[in-house]
Amino acid sequence: MNADDPKVKPSAKTLWLGVGVLFVLMAIAWTILLTLASRNPVESVPVEHRSNP
Repeated sequence: MNADDPKVKPSAKTLWLGVGVLFVLMAIAWTILLTLASRNPVESVPVEHRSNP
């Protein structure tokens, strides 16, 4: 597809540009979240076993 193609409406181009930008932002957010999760391991918490009242 050519950028000067009259068959493609400008609104469709801006829509796909917005979708692409949002996809990149989501990929960056996932990368940051997974990096933080890998640097902070889960700690175990002891559970008290209570008898029935």
